[in-house]
Amino acid sequence: MHVQFEKSEMDSSEPISVSTAATTVGSSLMSTNENENVNEIQEEGGQQPQGMGSGNALSTTSAVEKMKLDRSNTIVIPEDVIVGRSTEKQKVINSVGQPNDNTSSLKVISVWGMGGIGKTTLVRTVYRSQQLGGWKRAWATALRPFSPDALLRNLCLQLLIGIQEDSMAGGDTQKKKNVGTMGFQDMIIELSQLLEKQKCLIVLDDLSSNQEWDSIKDYLAKARRVILTTREKTVAKHCSGDDGNMHCLNGLEDDAAFELFKKKVFKDARSFDLHPGMLDQANLILKKCDGLPLAISTIGGYLANKPKTAMEWRKLNEGLSAELEINPELKMIKTVLMRSYDGLPYGLKSSFLYLSIFPEDHIIQRKRVVRRWIAEGYSREMQHMAAEQVAGKQFDELLDRSMILPLEARTPGSIDSCQLHDLIREICVSKAREDNLVFTLEEGCSLGGVQGAIRHLAISSNWKRDKEVMQRMLDLSHIRSLTVFGEWRSFFICSKMRFVRVLDLEDTVGLRDHHLGRIGELLHLRYLSLRGCRSIFELPDSFANLRQLQTLDIRGTLIWRLPVGVTKLQKLQYLHASGCSYLGLFRDDKFGDDIFRDDIFSTYRHFIPVEYDMRYRRLILQAREMYRSQWLEHHTPCVCCVYALSACNLLRAMGHLVWRPQRLEHHMERTRTHVLEEAVSRHDICNLHCYFTTYDAESHKLYGIKVPRGISKLKALHTLRDINVAWGNAAIQELGELTQLRKLGVVGVIRTNNGKFWPAIAEHNQLRSLSVDFEGSSSPYVESLDDCLGGNLMPPKCLESLKMRGMLIKVTEWVHWLQNLSKLQLQYTQLNQEALEAIGKLPNLVVLRLSWRSILRSKLCFPGPSFPSILVLELSYILELLEFERNATPNLEVLVLQGTVWCNSRLREVSGLEFLTSLKEIRLDSDRAKELVQSKLAEYSNNVTIKML
Repeated sequence: MHVQFEKSEMDSSEPISVSTAATTVGSSLMSTNENENVNEIQEEGGQQPQGMGSGNALSTTSAVEKMKLDRSNTIVIPEDVIVGRSTEKQKVINSVGQPNDNTSSLKVISVWGMGGIGKTTLVRTVYRSQQLGGWKRAWATALRPFSPDALLRNLCLQLLIGIQEDSMAGGDTQKKKNVGTMGFQDMIIELSQLLEKQKCLIVLDDLSSNQEWDSIKDYLAKARRVILTTREKTVAKHCSGDDGNMHCLNGLEDDAAFELFKKKVFKDARSFDLHPGMLDQANLILKKCDGLPLAISTIGGYLANKPKTAMEWRKLNEGLSAELEINPELKMIKTVLMRSYDGLPYGLKSSFLYLSIFPEDHIIQRKRVVRRWIAEGYSREMQHMAAEQVAGKQFDELLDRSMILPLEARTPGSIDSCQLHDLIREICVSKAREDNLVFTLEEGCSLGGVQGAIRHLAISSNWKRDKEVMQRMLDLSHIRSLTVFGEWRSFFICSKMRFVRVLDLEDTVGLRDHHLGRIGELLHLRYLSLRGCRSIFELPDSFANLRQLQTLDIRGTLIWRLPVGVTKLQKLQYLHASGCSYLGLFRDDKFGDDIFRDDIFSTYRHFIPVEYDMRYRRLILQAREMYRSQWLEHHTPCVCCVYALSACNLLRAMGHLVWRPQRLEHHMERTRTHVLEEAVSRHDICNLHCYFTTYDAESHKLYGIKVPRGISKLKALHTLRDINVAWGNAAIQELGELTQLRKLGVVGVIRTNNGKFWPAIAEHNQLRSLSVDFEGSSSPYVESLDDCLGGNLMPPKCLESLKMRGMLIKVTEWVHWLQNLSKLQLQYTQLNQEALEAIGKLPNLVVLRLSWRSILRSKLCFPGPSFPSILVLELSYILELLEFERNATPNLEVLVLQGTVWCNSRLREVSGLEFLTSLKEIRLDSDRAKELVQSKLAEYSNNVTIKML
């Protein structure tokens, strides 16, 4: 079945991780907006309604935090454009019924049919349908080998997240339970309680045998509804029992198939010329596809990039005839997809096969893969195109050919991430293995077929971490990239890996500071990602050896300063850092230790007993003597070590707990304390307490990152985010020399230093994206960011994206300068109506996001005429009155009113919606706001869709 992609501005989540055999997706669809990674055509067993990465350990609390904080990667299927499935969809909805039905026993609804027929797509649209009311929902796809433990654990995690998010939205700050570390029986008890207390709708995608259902059905007995998909009628009968709860999907009718074909071939064209010769060939193609949506979509996507002539279509028909008429099942679909692969240009095939590195159902971030392609040499600078532009063009071409499936970003029209369709990935993995391009160490993998050197090695989260297998049975001497999903082991890097260019450890579990020493030996390294490794505090001095490094991504770590040696990395182009972006949570003890996965800081922060406080103070006085004597024999001390030695010594005195972390749980008398897999080293403890010291004394400086003197030497730097200028004016002065920057993020900008900051970057004509934040300063108040702007001092003129977090008092004097600005995000800016009207005159502003305290008053009026180009307007703060005057925002397509429910509950009036003639969608997160908006829309004829976040 065909699905037209809809651009979504919803607050949706990022991948949470999965384990060996089950990938899961978010829970409460109606209370929190679903992430629905929707494929144009869905093969059963691959995708879910919510974005999931499958490479991390199950007990990934930080990944859960990602799911809460980052809800930008999503696609939604418009219910009214699904081709040929409206009847089947309504039948399944009727079978599910409403949560307030009197039936309390379990009802199992099965959807069955051949592979590629669209079972998962149909169930997905049912799963997200608002007709189903307030079911608590969870979705799991059965991967192979099947694991009941993993599948049930993921369902439990989803339901728990949804319920706890609802509770926290209502003011309940109960601690989260770490489902990943529970014993099996405890997890089953927790799941049973959740199913009993809530009215739950569970989806099990791609069950393949009666035995799989029998192994889990008893644990789901208290669920009200279960929908499952399967390819086998016998499985559907076994699970549902009643024929009335079984739904068989057949191929599309001729008219629906032809409509899907046209949508794929001609994309969004409003008119097209389909002369008789082409029509005849189209009918032949559809006859061969025999109503299979996957085949129709794939061939249509392939033809969309070919000359639209009868001769071209005839050539395709002649080449595919024999294959498409042999068998209408999965083998035929794979054959069709193989033809799509064969149609790729030679240079694009390697880029496509490279994607087999990522696990099934993994959300592949566009920037991540683009920069990896560049580091690998798959995308090179050519003529007047930079390497990043070439890589971006390759990504777009794979999208256009339906070889990868797009996931919409918050901004309409942009695609920030993608997924590989399950069947396409099978081809991708097979061809990459055949060419010795990519090899994945995973459960059940066979080493017998490995011939010669491996170029790209991926380590799956379900592999058993066998050192002998990795180092003795694999030829690692020619490896160009190493990608790790799940748990880290120190033997993953060895002396044989001399030519590694890409080391991607994003969201790796168990990585510690002392593991990073060997990375400095990878002299050819071009791409390094430690993103999401929450127990990394410092980069070693050996990083100065990485002279070829182009990309360094340390976002989501606790790294708060860069070593001096970074200034020697003359080829560094992209430096992404965040410092501690979750300090607000750390300051509040009620969140407990499970708030982040694998977070050594949270674990040990509560470790020091109160009775040691006086001893702690005495040890501070002894630090100088220790510094002069024995410590120098073993370590080169950092600036903070002198002060932190006392804390280190304290932990050493309690060594029976530090060096044997398994006893930590007993000491803390907590049943859910995270236990480290490996003992931390003294080096880790030292770095940890350097962080402790700064946290206690100057926690504001842990926002962003401290850069060393000499950062201005990095003339190749394109992206620098986010640096903290509260450490001193030296960093600001050096920013003035980095005139080649295109993206810059700065925190710690306040009244006392903005007079130096703005002049330093005023002439940065290459700068396209700028983020300025007062957070990170020592000021307890919201600071003014722009009191020095105006007159002869203006922001960089060519900015296209601007994010300001802090008070703005002179907007009217400088905003007119930014004629190229297309995205603007404001928070704590406290704008008045005059400032808003000045912003409204910007000719190219497409996206405007007004967050907490961005406007002084609770009444917001958009005067006319204003905001001529805006497409997306997002309001996330307390708002009582919202008004649009005639000719205001004439091109607005998406209006988002979000925030906490209690904020939107104060919305009393929305007027002027009738003037928004281009409005397509309104997204809300409270029922009261929905009722108000619906009543206003009912007053005039419109095609506006309301969606709940």
